[in-house]
Amino acid sequence: LLGAFKKVLKDFPSSRLEFVGSEIDEKYLSGFSSCERAKVIIHPFTRDLEKFYVKATALIDIDAFSQYDDIYLYGKVVKYLTINRIIITETGSNSPSREIFKNIPSIIQCNHDIDDLACGMKEAINRKELIEFTDRKNVISLFHIESVINKLNERITYKNVDELK
Repeated sequence: LLGAFKKVLKDFPSSRLEFVGSEIDEKYLSGFSSCERAKVIIHPFTRDLEKFYVKATALIDIDAFSQYDDIYLYGKVVKYLTINRIIITETGSNSPSREIFKNIPSIIQCNHDIDDLACGMKEAINRKELIEFTDRKNVISLFHIESVINKLNERITYKNVDELK
């Protein structure tokens, strides 16, 4: 993420990368000039994230990098769906988010790759005024509790009442 952001700063020098509730060891920022380092802002933990969402161009969700297929969809991205900001997901090629979020223009999917992530960040900056967020309506409905219960009920079949015991 930090390497990608350095690339973004070359084309968009007024950009900022803000971390909320994270601590980043300064060793990861050692390759940053003082001007670049000033663009990486680290905020202490807070439960009130609204003020950060309002000023963000994009929200970034990073899945764990694993050689195995990732089987999880992380809770943070589900929350991000309801916020009218571009979402950048850095994820594996076989992750659940690849399938769930494909063909949704307001969600930019990137590989675990500096250049790909930098391209995604630049795309978000270039498209921020053009994005409408209604493209997420169907995928948001997938995560409503009623939808989850209905899907479970559709898939559960019992041959007889004894199986319930």
